[in-house]
Amino acid sequence: MAPPERWRLERDGRLHEVEITDRGLRRVVVWRRDGEEVARAARSDGRVVLDGGGAGAMEVRLPVFVGPARRVTLHGASDPGGAMTAARTGMGGVDLRPEAGSRAADRERWIREHPRLYAWRAAGVAAAGVVAPLLLVALARYVPWPGIPLPSVDLPSLPLPDVSIPLPRPRPPQWLREVLDKAGYVWPVLLAAAVAYGEVRRRRAQDRSRDPSDRGAED
Repeated sequence: MAPPERWRLERDGRLHEVEITDRGLRRVVVWRRDGEEVARAARSDGRVVLDGGGAGAMEVRLPVFVGPARRVTLHGASDPGGAMTAARTGMGGVDLRPEAGSRAADRERWIREHPRLYAWRAAGVAAAGVVAPLLLVALARYVPWPGIPLPSVDLPSLPLPDVSIPLPRPRPPQWLREVLDKAGYVWPVLLAAAVAYGEVRRRRAQDRSRDPSDRGAED
């Protein structure tokens, strides 16, 4: 079993620590403040929000399959709408730092050193998600599927009234039809790149607003 993953943040004289333990089909997330447990949860999905009451709320973004947590964010009562609302919407908050030498720390450093490559990689993953189903459908045509005889059942036909209502059928121009046909393949890639770029900007803003003591702890 892999060792627990730890994230830390010193804020307003209090030390917040989040420990993430992989239990196979689910992950156990424990939030401690100054060594005392605040909240915990066991989840199998990619997002966990812990309600710490007066301590605020902790938002944990987990990977879909394997790997370190994507980010861990502390939300306080001063966040818009309150701590829990901010944590559920992902707005505001202060990021915790992963333990030095961990895979999460290596991932954070790589994103900061290669922001454009990070955005392009996210777009590439989205493009692969669009192309892969199309390839599978194309290859399925060449698979010799076995023929299974199915019973034929004759059902009585019911006479239905023939109602014809003339409706306008506007025909968009050719260029617009071509754009709409390809939009379903392009927008997931553009959306993934935009989300990744927004995450890079968010991390830079976090670095600028972080306390000097927190920066020192990271280094």
